[in-house]
Amino acid sequence: MVWVAMAARNSGGLGQDPFGRAAPDFELPLLGGAEAGGWDLPSGGGDDGKAATLALSDLRGKPVVLNFWASWCGPCKDEAPILAAAEPRWRQQGVLFLGVDSKDTEKDALAFEARYGIEYRSVVDQSGALANEYGVFGFPETFFIDADGVIRAKHVGPIDAETLETYVASIVG
Repeated sequence: MVWVAMAARNSGGLGQDPFGRAAPDFELPLLGGAEAGGWDLPSGGGDDGKAATLALSDLRGKPVVLNFWASWCGPCKDEAPILAAAEPRWRQQGVLFLGVDSKDTEKDALAFEARYGIEYRSVVDQSGALANEYGVFGFPETFFIDADGVIRAKHVGPIDAETLETYVASIVG
């Protein structure tokens, strides 16, 4: 019965083997809005270039570490300091870390980012539809997307520093 539910949940999504496939595009609201911290937003969201939403396709040309998380997720709390510590160095090398906060309240999500020193941007997947599209079965899960928008690796569960470094290095061209 559980397998049937999981298969139905995954229909139309990436499934179990996303490697070498184009990362599904999305456009979602930014956690904290356009004024939230993090790397500069792509132009196009208004006269000042600030947008309240972000599309993955706007980041094409840059490697992306896409991390699905939630403030209520225990393992997410374990990996958050590791991601927060690694992101500034990789940003200098052109890699963008992007969080996908799922099924959460904005207040709790912003408090989570502040508590763990997360300075990169996150988008809000309130319904969990994007997590379903990516075939996410639990939190956290992290996808490593190259500059061409192709998924090169996926990590299920909290990531450690060594594994993170290996995967990020693999998407830097």
